[in-house]
Amino acid sequence: MGRIFLRLVGLVILAGLLAGCSSHSLKLDSSTIGKIQNRKLALVVGPPPKLIINTPEKSLNNGLIATLLIHGMSDNLATDYGVTDPAKTVGQRLKSKLATKYRMSIVSSPASADILLRVSTVFWQVNHGALDFMSYTPRTSIVVELADRRSKKVLTKGTCLNSQGMTKKRGYDEILQNNGAVLKTDLDMIASKCASRMLAKL
Repeated sequence: MGRIFLRLVGLVILAGLLAGCSSHSLKLDSSTIGKIQNRKLALVVGPPPKLIINTPEKSLNNGLIATLLIHGMSDNLATDYGVTDPAKTVGQRLKSKLATKYRMSIVSSPASADILLRVSTVFWQVNHGALDFMSYTPRTSIVVELADRRSKKVLTKGTCLNSQGMTKKRGYDEILQNNGAVLKTDLDMIASKCASRMLAKL
């Protein structure tokens, strides 16, 4: 019983840490702008981890550390329900904005590009509430980098970590009904807000 209590406390702490983490927008100073203007740009979207629903049973059976790594131990909701990786949406919006504003030409092959726009979803889960185990919300972390392909130098980097309360709390069945329609809508909202945040200071 004490072991279960400690794990529950750990989950509460984890939820607080995720809610408190901040996001960082892309920033381009005059020197960086000079390096990307009129250059060739390619979008590279990294492969995401598996998307899972982290139920209370999984949390209690695997503990706090395993909760962070559990995507490798469960079915992939992205495949089962056709859920789009939010990094793809973020990447497409950023690519269009960068190309238009800085007169960059878009190429499909990274090997042909001067500048790489790298976007990756490094974490996405549908987590139950820290204290309300019957409600669920998506949690994501998306990393964006603008890098010089030849020098491999990262010119600017941004992170989007969606905070608690960004999307409405849902019941387990509601999240997955109609082939995951609600989950897809919530993740689209998260991706849109991330893209807007990244674009704010470009």
